[in-house]
Formats: sequence, structure tokens, C-alpha cells
Amino acid sequence: MNKNITKSMLFVGLTFLLCWAMVALFFAFGGKWNTSIYFGITTLYMLIPMIVVIIIQKCIYKEAIKKPYQTSFKLNR
Repeated sequence: MNKNITKSMLFVGLTFLLCWAMVALFFAFGGKWNTSIYFGITTLYMLIPMIVVIIIQKCIYKEAIKKPYQTSFKLNR
């Protein structure tokens, strides 16, 4: 199978797994809608795809992040 297809499937699978696991744990521990904890969890929820990309690139495939994704941490770039 193509390496890019494998990465894509891994990304989608890990993202769904982590997102649903976080939501399930939130409600399993008594989480309620419209609370401050809920809004904190939704903020973390939006960062999961970025975290999964970093895990796949750095930990699994041991590849660079800056060059393929054109990431720059310099201001005004």
C-alpha cells in the first residue's frame, strides 16, 4: 500500500480513537454540558489532530515536521 495512504488511514484512525475516547471519559466521569470543564475539553478536542500528526511524523515514521508541513515558528513569516 502507498505510504501516504497508510499515513492517512493511521491519522484518521488515531484521531477518531482519541477524540471519542476523550469524550467518553469526560461523560463517564460525570461531565456536564455548558460548564467550564466542558469548554476546556472542547479546546483540547480541537488540538487532537495536530497532536496525532506530530505523533505519526516524529514517533512512528521518524520524519521531520517543519519541512513537509512548511511550519515556521518565526514571527511575520
